[in-house]
Amino acid sequence: MSLSLSTLEELVPRVLEENATPGAAVAAYDRAGEIFCRGFGSRDAAGRLPVDGDTRFAYASISKTMTALTAAALVHRGALTWEMRVRDLLPDFRLADPMAAERCTLRDLFLHRSGLPACDLIFWRRNIAPEDVLRIVAATPHAREFRTAFQYQNLNFGLIALMLQAATGKDWHTLVRKLLFEPLGLASLATTTADLTRDDNYARPCGPNGFTPVRELPFMELYALAAAGAVSGSVRDLARYGQMMLRDGAGVIPPAALAECTRPQVVNATEVWPELRFYGQGLGWITQVYRGEVCWSGAGGMDGYTSHIYVLPGRGMTAAALCNRTSACPAQALALEALDRAAGFEPRPWLHRYTEQKRGFRAAAAQRLTEKRSRLVASSGRSLEEYIGRYAHPAFGDLIATVQDGDLRVRYYSFDAYARPYGGDAFALFDADDLLEMDVTFAGGGRIEQAALPFCHDLPPVIFKRGV
Repeated sequence: MSLSLSTLEELVPRVLEENATPGAAVAAYDRAGEIFCRGFGSRDAAGRLPVDGDTRFAYASISKTMTALTAAALVHRGALTWEMRVRDLLPDFRLADPMAAERCTLRDLFLHRSGLPACDLIFWRRNIAPEDVLRIVAATPHAREFRTAFQYQNLNFGLIALMLQAATGKDWHTLVRKLLFEPLGLASLATTTADLTRDDNYARPCGPNGFTPVRELPFMELYALAAAGAVSGSVRDLARYGQMMLRDGAGVIPPAALAECTRPQVVNATEVWPELRFYGQGLGWITQVYRGEVCWSGAGGMDGYTSHIYVLPGRGMTAAALCNRTSACPAQALALEALDRAAGFEPRPWLHRYTEQKRGFRAAAAQRLTEKRSRLVASSGRSLEEYIGRYAHPAFGDLIATVQDGDLRVRYYSFDAYARPYGGDAFALFDADDLLEMDVTFAGGGRIEQAALPFCHDLPPVIFKRGV
């Protein structure tokens, strides 16, 4: 191990402590093999169980790169094409925009340009079965016109999984295992919580977001959207996956398929740092320019886990990092710190940069929370019992309002919050961690008939109507 990488070992424990992150795992590989692989901290909130290079974490949305390469292998075999229309395999496929539904292809889904809004709350901690996906997608309002904008939407991957199964007769779990994990010998990789937790060497999901005291969280299941983010595994195997990219697919994924998945096809915003320029969306993969060189990357985040991988094909280097805390900035920073050292770049202060950036984000959120509380009033002017009921939306599902201990309480799949009045029928929502930045507005004549919540930045508030 180089002296430069040994300095990383000294730095990590302090950064984990500063970010209240229980554990992390970091690895760097070149085409020949392992350069660095270490675990740091603990795989549990109590600090009793150490992390090593084989500890399993959730990869979250890095799974999308694996789904893309699995689809690419099937395209190479002639089972489907990137330009195949969704409707050709799923005749019942509908969208709010009929023209988009008629023309939408497998490529459009991977590039997040179907017109569906960028909104994770629609699926977060919601039990969505495969048979529900088409119904939900059909009822989801469009935020942009078809093929005019990148709108990150995990529902796309529920559709992709259905397309792959329709084309092959095999579900996504089987395909990604048989076409990718097993041929590459990535034995730690799993696609279910049961397999993630098959023995004790797994990182427990911890949260919440921020620098507050850490606690363990329940595992997050993705159900029919598993293709979007259900893969888990060790940092060693994640770096070996990156090494496969350096080896032109290692005889498992055709080089032409790798090239198509990493080719930037939609341009997004640039990063804030001068070393990271250009942000191009490929099929599952992101292509960037890192310190003047082409770089392929993937990132993931879900309740309790954060993950990052970078691949520098020109230098033949890849680095990955995993953390077991929600939105843990050390994951991205550690992956870049390891990449710099392995590739021979002059190190940049990534750990300091991302920690300070995160502090700025949390400080801004705290200020918004203070402003939110300053607008509260004593009463809405109605009896709280008037708001009680189940409210429904054909895509977003059910919202439930109850009264508990004298407070109005609003429950959705991913949150359970107390509602405090702003005046009239508008309420601020507060969850147990004060992280829910959302309000709810009820409406009706003599009787409350609906509830509106701003679930998506690019849509008007979603209207839930009271059930009969």
